[in-house]
Amino acid sequence: MRFFLSAIPFAACALAAVLAEPAEPINLTERDAALDELAPRDNGFKINYYTDGGCTDYLVSIFPFTDDSCYGYQFTGDNSANIANCDAPSGSDCVCTFFVQDNCQGAGQSIGYSSGADCTSNFGRGFLSMRCTYL
Repeated sequence: MRFFLSAIPFAACALAAVLAEPAEPINLTERDAALDELAPRDNGFKINYYTDGGCTDYLVSIFPFTDDSCYGYQFTGDNSANIANCDAPSGSDCVCTFFVQDNCQGAGQSIGYSSGADCTSNFGRGFLSMRCTYL
């Protein structure tokens, strides 16, 4: 009986920890990027982000959806991006549009892997969302 009573405070603390809400929301995308644990959606379609405006100072890579759906994210310090790899189906190209606002809103800049326009920059503000597809 003594063992049981001494366990009650520990059980109460464990229950309180489970029920407690975090002090602030966690940005899972940024955390996962820092841990290099972003789940690949299509390993043949890779986007690199850079801290400079000319796609040279590497920050992080992601593997976007390829169904033209909007992908929102926030990487602190991103200023430019490019399509680093494209294993498009035969006769297709990888194309992405990067937006200055969340939910694929606002000004957008499009790049294609084989078009030669392979770096897009929004220096000082970065990008907050994107959509990619095969064309």
